[in-house]
Amino acid sequence: MRLKRLTLHGFKTFADKTEITFAPGVTAIVGPNGSGKSNLLDSLLWVLGEQKSSALRAAKSSDVIFAGSGKRKPMGMAEVSLTVDNEDRFLPLDFSEVTVTRRAYRNGETEYLLNKTQCRLKDITDLFLDTGVGRGAYAIVNQSEVDSILSARAEDRRELFEEAAGIKKYRVKKREAQRKLEATDANLLRIHDITSEVDANLAPLAAQAASARRFSELSERLREIEVGQLAADYKRLADEVAALHGQAVTADAVATRAREVAAEGEAQTGTMGQKIADAEARMDSARTAQQAAMTRTERAEGQIALSAERKSSAQRTVATVESDVATFQTEKERFQAEGQTLTETAREAENAVTLASRELAAVEATAQEAARTLTELSRTAAGQEADYLTLARKLAAQKAELESLRVRIASRDAEVSDADTRAGTRETEAILAGDEFKSLDAATQTAQKVLAETRRVLSEEREPARTAATDAVTGASDARQSRERRLAEREARLRVLEETESALEGYYVGVKSVTKASQNGRLTGRYELVADALRVPADLDTAIEIALGGSLQDIITDTESEAKTAIRYLNETRGGRATFLPLDSLRAPDVPDALRKAAKQYSGVLGSAADLVGFDADVRAAVHVLLARVLIVDDLDTATTISRQLSREFGKIVTLGGEVVVPSGAITGGAQGKPGPNLLGRKREVSELTDAVKIARADVERLKTAEADARTAEAAARQAVRDAEAAVQSARDYAADADRKAQTKRTDAERLLRESASLRDRAKLLAESVAADRAREANLQSAVADAGTADEGAQASRGELQKRQASLAVRRDEAQAQVRKLSSELATLRERARNVARDAERARENALRATIGAEERTRRAEEARALIAREDAEALPRAAERDAARAALAENTSSLEKWRSARQTLLAENFALTERIKIAHRNAAEASAQASTARQKSARVETQAEQLAERLFTEYELLPEDAIAQTGGAPVDRDVAQEIARLRREIKSLGAVNTGAVEEYERLSERSRFLTEQRADLLAAKERLMAAIAEIDESTRGVFTETFNAVGVAFGKLFSRLFGGGTTELVLTNPDDILETGIEILAEPPGKKRQSLALLSGGERALTATALLFAFLEVRPAPFCVLDEVDAPLDGANVEKFASLLRDFGQSSQFIVITHNATTMEAAPLWFGITMQEPGISRGISLKVPDPSSAEIK
Repeated sequence: MRLKRLTLHGFKTFADKTEITFAPGVTAIVGPNGSGKSNLLDSLLWVLGEQKSSALRAAKSSDVIFAGSGKRKPMGMAEVSLTVDNEDRFLPLDFSEVTVTRRAYRNGETEYLLNKTQCRLKDITDLFLDTGVGRGAYAIVNQSEVDSILSARAEDRRELFEEAAGIKKYRVKKREAQRKLEATDANLLRIHDITSEVDANLAPLAAQAASARRFSELSERLREIEVGQLAADYKRLADEVAALHGQAVTADAVATRAREVAAEGEAQTGTMGQKIADAEARMDSARTAQQAAMTRTERAEGQIALSAERKSSAQRTVATVESDVATFQTEKERFQAEGQTLTETAREAENAVTLASRELAAVEATAQEAARTLTELSRTAAGQEADYLTLARKLAAQKAELESLRVRIASRDAEVSDADTRAGTRETEAILAGDEFKSLDAATQTAQKVLAETRRVLSEEREPARTAATDAVTGASDARQSRERRLAEREARLRVLEETESALEGYYVGVKSVTKASQNGRLTGRYELVADALRVPADLDTAIEIALGGSLQDIITDTESEAKTAIRYLNETRGGRATFLPLDSLRAPDVPDALRKAAKQYSGVLGSAADLVGFDADVRAAVHVLLARVLIVDDLDTATTISRQLSREFGKIVTLGGEVVVPSGAITGGAQGKPGPNLLGRKREVSELTDAVKIARADVERLKTAEADARTAEAAARQAVRDAEAAVQSARDYAADADRKAQTKRTDAERLLRESASLRDRAKLLAESVAADRAREANLQSAVADAGTADEGAQASRGELQKRQASLAVRRDEAQAQVRKLSSELATLRERARNVARDAERARENALRATIGAEERTRRAEEARALIAREDAEALPRAAERDAARAALAENTSSLEKWRSARQTLLAENFALTERIKIAHRNAAEASAQASTARQKSARVETQAEQLAERLFTEYELLPEDAIAQTGGAPVDRDVAQEIARLRREIKSLGAVNTGAVEEYERLSERSRFLTEQRADLLAAKERLMAAIAEIDESTRGVFTETFNAVGVAFGKLFSRLFGGGTTELVLTNPDDILETGIEILAEPPGKKRQSLALLSGGERALTATALLFAFLEVRPAPFCVLDEVDAPLDGANVEKFASLLRDFGQSSQFIVITHNATTMEAAPLWFGITMQEPGISRGISLKVPDPSSAEIK
């Protein structure tokens, strides 16, 4: 694999898209300071996934986007693409070329692409992991990192060796396995807590399931007996209903005969009613005829009056219309005369428009001719202008050359003088160098004394302080981790309890159904569990839970209707059974204060359970119903003693240990095999754990602050050590520098004398060059004079032509102005003609409207005259119709009075018949009442029978017929009734029975088995993870040890090559722990003792780091290596050694070197330059490309 191409767009100073194609071997990136060379290294780090802004020399992530310049706006995106050749399938991708792209936007979004397909950062990191060129790898190095390789802590230096060994992937796998192991441990802890909770609920559920089974057996026997009793009662009531039905039938027959008598009278009444109706009908007919005659009379009189009014109105209309006709005739004549006048005016306006159009056309032709002539002159002037410009440029070039020659002559004269001056200066400097040698030798002795004192301070003061600070950090970190583990355990326990509470673990099925329905809104109102309503002290948990038993899960409601609604919901959903305590119908038992005082006189008595628990005032009735007659005592002996004295007053005596003594003398006690938190204890534990978690979190934060303070102190101590080490290094460097300067000054005198002689020879050569330049100056002056003469002639010709152009331009402008004036006048005339034509048309339209108005008025006058004639013709017939209507009215009034007298006679006869009918109806009513009484009694009995039938169906799902068929319907004897009472007492003695306990017990048992299997699976997974981690550690040890030894050999060889001798040694700081050991480097340059890296000079440290870097590359060659000015600290001789290494390693690896050093450049067959032709914008240029096909920059 090798680096083929790097493309940048909008990254830092590379605003324009820049594409760099690399060839195998060594490539040098050169350019002035600040041109953006190091931005290429940053772009490589960035595209490979670097996230730290400091590593990219930026304050924040958006700083990598081009920020703009004086002429450029900021860009919204930065993009870098890295393309590598993957023909050898070095990368595990089936592509011969792999391109990695990263984009960043100013809104903070980042995209990663692999061969133009979007991917994750992790995909890029994993792809280049252990290749030597990934994020944080040793193959991409800048100048500051060269020294940091040696300055880093021994533990941090280990990362470079891990990269060289290719075991980072083992580290990643191990971290992943450790994360999974931590998750497995957390799951095991959670499984343990849940299993404990489930197992704690199993034992109580087992007892409840046994009670439920016994309850089922007793209930079945009670059902059998009660069904027999209900069947017998139903049969008795059914016989009574049949007898009452017979009595009702007899009474119905008597009532029927009486109704028949009444019906006969009513038939006669019907005939009589018909006669009365006929008389009333005739009377109504006469009344109707009378009314019709009155209406005809009034209508005839109204028509006569209306006719007279219409005739008068028509006469007024005729008079008005005749006046309007005369007015319209006058307006018609006026508008016709006005129209003729306007038509003549419009004709004159059209003639004026025609004349103006002809004059405008003539003027436009004149303007166009002037424009054409001016265009021809402009083309001629342009040709002359081009000739003039050519001549002017030639003259300017000759003048510029002459001026340049004069400047060079002056410069050469100055150089000759400067050379003489510098030669004298060098001789003076040679004398001063001898004096400086003596001064520097004394400074060297002083520096050695300072170095010794600084070393003492470092070893005796700073190192012990750093050790103490490190111990303080370790102690603070251990304390914080301990508290965090305790916090994690409590949080895990709290989550388990909250999940258990949320799932209502341990509650009856019916209770769960009602609670969930209330939570999701299917039931509205108050549905509060007794367990939630009570606040019980910790020492009373067991006693109160035993005292309440199943009632702990009773549900408190505000009203009885809410309880009924919930029961209907349970019936509809088959959601189980539950007990409700409606506060509006509860009657709390009254326990006298004297009884409470008497009970407390006994030793060991704590008091009534209702007085020992806390609750809100609104649930007092419910709490007292359940606990008012429960007495809490210390132990069983106290309970049995008190039961003999107060057994009737208190229904139950409960000890703190959970033993129960009832008035009958029965005693219940014992302990579960595996006790766990009860419902009350669980709720309190949730509250306590919540508070404990808050406190623990505060402790953790406090310890974090303490740890941070300790780390700050440690950092200060480490900084003090580093400052002391820097002081040692500075003193040593100063001493070495003083010695080097003294030796340098010794040889400076000889060099300065040689330079003086060289400068005098250069002055002689410069004088000869000045003489030749003066001869060239004379020739150029003559040429400039000739060019000036030609320039004057050309300028005269240009002036004449410009005058003609100006004259024609004036003529053209005058013609164009006249065209505009005539065009305006023509438009005015045309508008006037159009206005006159419109006025003429309006006059004609007004005349026409006057004509139409006169005709319409004439028509209306004729219509009015015709109406008057019609009204006169109809006046006599209307008078005759009025007289006939008055005669009919008198006749109808007489007929009405005759039929009114006949109706009065018929009404008297009908009253006597009605009295006889009433007597018959009274007899029928008495008989019907007797029948109704029998039926009502039958209905009551039948209702009782139906209630029995409903009870049979509701409680036992049997029809009465089926129940009678099963039992025979025989009466129940007294012994069976006693057995029913006994069964009910036994069922009652069972107390509150959780009928869903059997199902709940089976469900919890199954869950317990499932959790056990899950725990076994998690333990097996934990063992596999631990085995995998051990296997990874073993592989890591072997590979690391092998690489460490190989790097040590290569490092020693390269160190000797670069230093011309000497030895090095790599030492493990903790050989017993290969997985975590640090690595120290000991160096022994030629002629010096073995010493730590801190005591080496800057150049020696740079050479040592270079040797180590190339040792890594020799043991594990990277596909390509990028070095940013790593040769900067090296002097000339050492740079040559560095360049030699580059040439050798460049045969097998690809190197990109950013450098200012000429020697390093010579080692590179390919050069690329980075420059800023535009301020703030980096551009790439090819400086040296022997084979143009091998590399290019676009």
